[in-house]
Amino acid sequence: MTLIKQVSATAILTVRQAVLRQGLPIAASIFDKDEDQHTAHFGAFIEANVIGCASLVRNPHARFTPKYTHMAQLRGMAVLPEHRSSGIGRLLLRAAETKAKEDGIEVLWFNARIKAVPFYEKNGYIKEGEAYEIEGVGTHYFMFKLLSSHE
Repeated sequence: MTLIKQVSATAILTVRQAVLRQGLPIAASIFDKDEDQHTAHFGAFIEANVIGCASLVRNPHARFTPKYTHMAQLRGMAVLPEHRSSGIGRLLLRAAETKAKEDGIEVLWFNARIKAVPFYEKNGYIKEGEAYEIEGVGTHYFMFKLLSSHE
């Protein structure tokens, strides 16, 4: 059985490194705002083993200002290859969305790797704009979801 729980950034670094920063030192898996008081990290566990992760970072984006003032970025979402297509990504995404809603976040946005776009679209996220490169990481699309109605 998979358990999703809120954890420290250090608890998920091994998954970030294995999936998102392959071949790089563990320090490359430490992100800006990891230790910010408003950042939330989620780990997916089977027994004591972390197999997936996601982070929710308070981070505004110019595409949504001034209409929205409470925004967060989903960062470092990853599931170890041997555990993909088992619903763990969806569980992590729901945990992040639930926390975002509890915190009054109106828009959740992120940079999605091309291969992950269909997953996010199935979960109600909108792809916007053209593909772009993030140096050293790969090709991405900008994606977002409105979490609250805004008049």
